[in-house]
Amino acid sequence: MIPMHCREDKNAFVNKPFINLNKFQEKAKRHEQMKSHYDVMIATESFLISVENPEQNVNNQLDDKKRKNRHII
Repeated sequence: MIPMHCREDKNAFVNKPFINLNKFQEKAKRHEQMKSHYDVMIATESFLISVENPEQNVNNQLDDKKRKNRHII
């Protein structure tokens, strides 16, 4: 999800519905090339990986290390 402060300068596909179907392909291609679209795709992929493989989630790995090293303290 995009934080609200990053959405202010965005229009179709982010803040309001896309209704001009005649220009859909043109606008979709332009949107696909935007950095914000790329960033959201990477974040989504990372999220899905962490859901599907919780052992690979950094927070879970840190928690596991803490649990394993608890006897040392």
